[in-house]
Amino acid sequence: MLAGAPPRTRVLIDETYVDYAGPGQSLESFAARSANVAVLKSLSKVYALSGARAAYLCAPPPLLEGLRALTPPWAVSLPGQIAAVTSLGDRSYYAARWEETRNLREGLAAGLRALGLECIPGVANFIRTDGNLPRRPRAADRGEGLRHEPEDARDPPPGAGVRNRLRAAAPPHRHPGNDRQSSSSSVGSFPQAGKGAKGGGPPRN
Repeated sequence: MLAGAPPRTRVLIDETYVDYAGPGQSLESFAARSANVAVLKSLSKVYALSGARAAYLCAPPPLLEGLRALTPPWAVSLPGQIAAVTSLGDRSYYAARWEETRNLREGLAAGLRALGLECIPGVANFIRTDGNLPRRPRAADRGEGLRHEPEDARDPPPGAGVRNRLRAAAPPHRHPGNDRQSSSSSVGSFPQAGKGAKGGGPPRN
């Protein structure tokens, strides 16, 4: 598909969750060798740097130079830059956390299936479910039913167009002597696209 795109068409690929899919899945190298493809990588999810607001872009030099002129100064703070560079240099630590997150995800999926919910296939640190629930469960009920303590469990505002679906994230696991955690935890309903919600994505935390 990418090879068949017109040369004047710019293609932006979001790889925020690609590391959960395993090694060799990223298109960063392909983008750097291409003429019109850019890969955007946020560090908020797989590197747990949501507070740093850090990300990077892989693209051919001509495309990068054109975007550089549009980049505001100090788009990422100095502490954010230090955190990002340090995290990217500690690949072995994060590879172990991604594997751990996959195991936590499987455990969460088993719990959701035990509640009668169908888990939609995926590899990210969250699971989307679909089920014939008699009512849309409240956040408090979801937290109790899943038997873990979510950091964020909230109901969407009225009129958000939410059906009987859930978006649940793998619970965090803290390691002794280390204040970093493997993943963020949240349990929340998400709007279905075209059903009264703009964009159809999960609520922003």
